[in-house]
Amino acid sequence: MAKTRFISLLLVFMLILSAVPQFVFAADNEKEYRTVYLHAQGENPQSTPNVSTVYLGDTVDVYLAVDDPNKGKYENDTHLEPQYDMNGYTVKIYFDPAFFDFESTSKTAPSTPIDYTIPDKSLASSGTGDGNDTGNLPENTVGYYIYSLGSGSAVVKGKTYKTAYATIFFSGNFVPQKKDGQLWYNLCSLPLRPLKTGSSDVFIEIDSSDEHSLELFAKNVSDDYEPNFKFTAINGGYHHITIKDKLKPASPVADPVSGTYTDAQKVTLTAEDGCDIYYSDDGGVTYSKYTAPIDVERSMEIFAYAERKADGKLSNTVSFEYKIIPNPPYLFDSDKKPISNVYTDSKAFEVYVSDKTTYGDIEDDSEVYYTFGDVSIDDFKTDGTDPETEWVRITKGDDLQKIEINKRRTVKLVTVKSSVYGSEFSDISWYYLGIKPSPVTANPESGLYTEKKTVTLSTETPDAQIFYTIDGKDPRTDGILYTIPLTFNKDVTLRAAALYDGQWSELSSYWYVFNLEDDYGVDAFYPSGVYEGEVNVTLTPNNPDN
Repeated sequence: MAKTRFISLLLVFMLILSAVPQFVFAADNEKEYRTVYLHAQGENPQSTPNVSTVYLGDTVDVYLAVDDPNKGKYENDTHLEPQYDMNGYTVKIYFDPAFFDFESTSKTAPSTPIDYTIPDKSLASSGTGDGNDTGNLPENTVGYYIYSLGSGSAVVKGKTYKTAYATIFFSGNFVPQKKDGQLWYNLCSLPLRPLKTGSSDVFIEIDSSDEHSLELFAKNVSDDYEPNFKFTAINGGYHHITIKDKLKPASPVADPVSGTYTDAQKVTLTAEDGCDIYYSDDGGVTYSKYTAPIDVERSMEIFAYAERKADGKLSNTVSFEYKIIPNPPYLFDSDKKPISNVYTDSKAFEVYVSDKTTYGDIEDDSEVYYTFGDVSIDDFKTDGTDPETEWVRITKGDDLQKIEINKRRTVKLVTVKSSVYGSEFSDISWYYLGIKPSPVTANPESGLYTEKKTVTLSTETPDAQIFYTIDGKDPRTDGILYTIPLTFNKDVTLRAAALYDGQWSELSSYWYVFNLEDDYGVDAFYPSGVYEGEVNVTLTPNNPDN
């Protein structure tokens, strides 16, 4: 209690120095509570792990963090509830000297090892750190007031620990505001140097009568509430640290990772801080120091290792294999426009071939091969001549890069490029091409007629067969093969379809209606007349249906 009364008097003195207006508000239980956390898992952990892992040779920063130093209303850079905002703290950190020692290269001297400037490195500092100085910052000056700062030792349950302690106030201001998205707010840190492998606890004094037992001070002092906040310490103020021997640095990591790509890649290598990277692109024969991303324009394997500059230790050598395969071939129509993978025409046609998405000559260092047969890429040969059973090379040149399609075809194409690793094959392109006969046309077309008509059927697809019916049935199943023109002199509906290479055209329908006068006349041969002798007279109807 004596310590609390003394600190309260000191806070009154600090208020006189402060230029910030002070107000007294009613207590708010939620805003009076804080959660504190001792951690060593980086400056701003995104979780609260019970254990941190550190390595020999590294500096370990042990942080005292609070969930939110300022819980009062804060608008337009003004503290509207200063009694809920922090103005200082007292802390004492313990560690086992068998596992750690003060880091002699820290920014503060080993005798005063706690770094209290974590919230804002730009703030001024004042005070002797002996617990007796009343401060010498000029009025209205903003900065750190060091009430006490130092190191020592203490015995806890018969075991001797080294300690570091501090009592720090924020003169003329509050603890700086917490940044958006920041999980914890670090008030100070204690840099430590690991001495050996193993595991040990670091902890803070939270519930004893020690003058440096943890306290979090509020900005305002008033008879209405205590000058320090209530708090809960995660894990009771303890944090477990595992120390490992970093025998060798981790191997480099590549971005992008090993894989198959169709475009050239820029490979970036990264390693642990404090390491140089060395790489080889000739199978591990010679190594160069990595200074910039590696251009991978052909298939290659990159070997790499890291060297720690501090001790010269090498990582394991790793390899990253990149396969840069050629672009697959594409097919184009006679106008050099891309065609779909399923494509039909009405008669034999030619397709043009390129290894580009926009038609152009095949690259000089590439060849394109095609086949109509069921041939695997494992059976690939460069001297094939029969596309029905082999891979055949496409002749290069603007008007030569083509394939003739005269029936249904499954066309497979592949681009082949030579490299130091041998032939590189693209993915296989598949096209399903065919000839669908043109619809059947009739001449003359449908209409009303007054005399019999001879109808001729045709299709634009050469060598296609035509089938027809005049009884309403489907010519594709019940048709008559068309061979000679058809003659009609009575009403009829004509249906027809063309067949080529197993594919039918669309159905065509034509109708013919006749408006003929009834004719029951008879022709005689010989005609009427006077004859000498006997004649045979043949009678025929003018209408053959009579």
